[in-house]
Amino acid sequence: MRLHVGFLLSLLSWIVLAVDPVMNSANQGKTSKNAAWPKQNQPIAGYLPSITKSNKFRPTSHENLPTPYAGLSIIWQTPKPTTMQSRAYSEPLPLLKFTKQERPERLSSTDPPNFSRVCPGRCHCTRSEKTVDVVDCSNKGLTAIPALPATSRVVNLQNNSITKISCGSFESLKFLVKLDLSLNNLTTLPTCSFTSLHNLHHLRLSQCQLNFLPQGVFNSLKNLSQLDLSENSLESIEPTLLTNLKKLESLDLSKNNLTKVGNGTFHSLNSLVFLSLQYNKLLYLSETFESNAFIGLNSLKSLHLEGNNRYLTDNFTYPDQALAQVPSLNRLWLDGYPRRLGPGFSSLVNLRHLIFAGRGGYCSMKSNMPIQFFSHLTTKQPLNLDLSFCEISKMSPMVLKYLPTIHTLDLASNTALSLDGFEKISQGLQNSTIKVLNISDIAYPFSLYNVIKNTTFQYLKQTHLTDLVVENCSLGNIDPQAILDLPQTIEYMSFQDNYLWKTFALYTITHLINLKTLKVSNQLDYKLTRNDSSPLANSTKRYNQTHHTHRTGLPTINNNSSFSMTDADVGTLFNAFQITNQRLCDDSKKEGRCVNRSILPLPPKLEKLYASDIKVSYNITEMWIFNNKALKYVDYSFNNVRFLQGPVHGLASLEYFDLSNNFCFRLGKFFFSEMPSMTTLILYNNRFGGSLTEDVEGITFSNLTNLEKLDLRANSIDVLSESAFKRNENLKVLDLSGNEIITFQTSLVNNIKLQLLDLSSNRINGLSERTCLELQNIKRNSPNFTARIRGNKFLCQCDNLYFLNFLLDHPEIFEDLDAFQCQLANWSSLHYGSLAQALPEIGIQCVAQCIFLYGLVAFFLVTAGLALFGLYHFKRWRWRYLYYVGQSRLHIGSTLLSRVPVANAFVTYDQENRQLRRMMKSVFLPRLHEAGITTVLGEMDFCGGPLASSIASAVTNTGKTLVFLSKDIFKDYHRQLEVNLAIMHELHMRSPVLVPVFLVPAHGVIAPVKTCGRGGRRPKATASPRSVSNSNHARSVIIDGSDSARFVNMMRDFPPEIATFLRGQIHRCLVYTRDTPHFWQQVKDVINSPS
Repeated sequence: MRLHVGFLLSLLSWIVLAVDPVMNSANQGKTSKNAAWPKQNQPIAGYLPSITKSNKFRPTSHENLPTPYAGLSIIWQTPKPTTMQSRAYSEPLPLLKFTKQERPERLSSTDPPNFSRVCPGRCHCTRSEKTVDVVDCSNKGLTAIPALPATSRVVNLQNNSITKISCGSFESLKFLVKLDLSLNNLTTLPTCSFTSLHNLHHLRLSQCQLNFLPQGVFNSLKNLSQLDLSENSLESIEPTLLTNLKKLESLDLSKNNLTKVGNGTFHSLNSLVFLSLQYNKLLYLSETFESNAFIGLNSLKSLHLEGNNRYLTDNFTYPDQALAQVPSLNRLWLDGYPRRLGPGFSSLVNLRHLIFAGRGGYCSMKSNMPIQFFSHLTTKQPLNLDLSFCEISKMSPMVLKYLPTIHTLDLASNTALSLDGFEKISQGLQNSTIKVLNISDIAYPFSLYNVIKNTTFQYLKQTHLTDLVVENCSLGNIDPQAILDLPQTIEYMSFQDNYLWKTFALYTITHLINLKTLKVSNQLDYKLTRNDSSPLANSTKRYNQTHHTHRTGLPTINNNSSFSMTDADVGTLFNAFQITNQRLCDDSKKEGRCVNRSILPLPPKLEKLYASDIKVSYNITEMWIFNNKALKYVDYSFNNVRFLQGPVHGLASLEYFDLSNNFCFRLGKFFFSEMPSMTTLILYNNRFGGSLTEDVEGITFSNLTNLEKLDLRANSIDVLSESAFKRNENLKVLDLSGNEIITFQTSLVNNIKLQLLDLSSNRINGLSERTCLELQNIKRNSPNFTARIRGNKFLCQCDNLYFLNFLLDHPEIFEDLDAFQCQLANWSSLHYGSLAQALPEIGIQCVAQCIFLYGLVAFFLVTAGLALFGLYHFKRWRWRYLYYVGQSRLHIGSTLLSRVPVANAFVTYDQENRQLRRMMKSVFLPRLHEAGITTVLGEMDFCGGPLASSIASAVTNTGKTLVFLSKDIFKDYHRQLEVNLAIMHELHMRSPVLVPVFLVPAHGVIAPVKTCGRGGRRPKATASPRSVSNSNHARSVIIDGSDSARFVNMMRDFPPEIATFLRGQIHRCLVYTRDTPHFWQQVKDVINSPS
């Protein structure tokens, strides 16, 4: 049912289109844009169906009925409005969907069968606004020409298997400008092939196996400007074939089978500028080119006739009569043979380039060229003569005498000529107008040593030569006089690809005051020996008249024993280089100190110096470039330089410096300090990593404020300082790839003009937050900025979370993100496409890891704190003793104490106990003074100041510390301090200091004095002076259980460290029960006892 509905709707649309011929006739004259697309918002009734490829629907009533929907089925749907913009498609264009506001032009019944509105299948198309402009169907294996959009302007059908073009193949392509049908199997073309292509400008039919072209096949192409029929099998061109191509400018008939060019073949091509007949079978014989073969080519400028005479015969005749018909000819390519040019060449008065194309054709001048070879060549224009690859072995100098207007002479690749042969030929160039001379590769291929002698260039002295090329001639030496014989008009000189090892003559280039470009790259070896000299210290520089005498790598008069010059030559050279032995003396100190400087003179106008791969493996110390302020380009790569100390003075204009592939290990911080104009610096493939790492201040590139490109690839860099590029504010390209960078710490805050940052192929684990923000800022200021980070060892870990999120948020900054991968904790790799899904899980793991680490750190901190606190608590009194004592009397850490006491005893007691205070003043102190004991009592004798320091001073500056122990004595901190300091002082002095006295009341009355011995037992009366021995005093009795319990109970209230000490020293304690002379005698004896 659905198929029937679609059929009826399609039939209805055909009826509507058929009854509107007026609209179609009006639309035929519109442009492709207006014809294919209506105005926006144009209302139509109902919805048009979208079209998709499916079942074929073709009306059978008329064979040629237009079928715009051929091969399409109609499916009802309501499409969404679309906006068509200009863009190139890498795949076939999608089928169009139309809405109320947008519909295609109605078709007329005269539309051809190859008309299409969409890109052909398998082809690539480019749209311009709403029309198809370019259709590329090349290399698709097509066997027939597909239906092409009528709006096409460029169609490429190259390299297919198309065998036939029908009359209607291109009938609808009224706007076609370029058509490429090359590399097909057409063999022939119908006369009506291009009938409707009135606007065609370019037509390519090369390699189509065409062997015949019918008359009139190009008659409709009145606007054609380029026609390519090369590499076919055409044997002839009829004069009427090209009659209507009035605007044709380029015609390529090369590589066909043409054997003859008849009269009037091109007579109608008045606009033709380029004609190629090379590589045919057009032998240079009198019957091949008829006399009027080129008549009518009034605008012809370039004519290729080379490659037609593989086998030269004795009947060889240049087609001079035919060429006489094209006096406008500017460039002419011919096969070469030593036969005189005919009189017809005298008509070529505008000829500027005559090429005997040994490179692309056939040229054999093995025998002598006739002296009058060029006698008929009377061009009035500067002539560029190319005789390269012509197998010339000798030539009379008189041959060139007939070329008074010669501008360029190319004798390259005539390997049998030799430098001596050139010297003879150059005699014919005396006083000529020659400007450019190329004598490259004129030595035998396997010759090992050639010399430019002092007479080689003697005949060029009076010329105005500007360019001299002597490359690949196996040169081992250049005589200095040869350079001096060159005219000072030389601007370009090249000695590349030779074996120069005696190069003293190169220093005579200062004679060439107009030289702008010098090329000496790619030499075999400069060294005379294999002994490399070590670099000299700056204070011991020694130089001779030319350069380093101690270095075997550079030539001098002293170390080139085989170098011979006449006295006149020596005088001339020394005049040219008198500045090189300049001695700079410092007379300010009247010491007569003179230091030789390395001075390199250069021509004043030299702008470019190419000196790569010249095998000079010596170090560059401080150097002065003399007599030149114009040098802008220096290529000094591939030279095995080991040390670049510098600075190099006199390079203020240098813009390009290539030091790559030198494998240099050391770069001085100030080497580039005198090069402020530098814009491009190439340091690729050296070993500057160590020097740049040591340059913490970023001095190396700091003076290169105009630097735009810096290439530091493959330099073994592992660390760059933060300020390495801070002053390079104009930097656009920074290449750090191929190094060993692990952490990129360099600041880019000032490099906002950066276009490319290449960090690929390093060992970077991740980029810091600061670097990411700097990259974002650069992107904001330079929209074209990109960063390359592929080939690194990124880690998907917690430290890189910011960087990984930055990658996802700003992919426009980075290049080749498809190749990005980072390593997870389980050693597996994570690609960029999976990063968004894996990042949340990595974040959770990082939070858990942080919690664990913080907990672990907290545990260790608490444990360490407790351990330190316990250690402090256990040793606190010792530390306080050392502190207070050291503050009072000692140097910190000293163990030397004063042994001269200021008093016999320092007395301490519970000052808060009023009863004891009264007894101290009324009983204790008077009794001690009566016994002759001097005392220090804190409350009476301490002066102002910190109490702790006074206590420490009292303890250490008295003989003994007498402490009256009561139950509550140690509730006061200062009493604890006094007793503990006394204990520490005793331990430190290793003698008794503390005298403890227990105050023991008995039933409210002070009991008789007692002494306590070990185990709480009293000693016998005769055992100790502390015992009571007469009837007037208390008797010596054993302390009963109640007394022992009383002492124990009292010490329970004492601090543990004091109670412990007293228990260990119980035998030394005194017990006071009441005031008796015997007790004070005992105290006196203890205090006065020696320590």
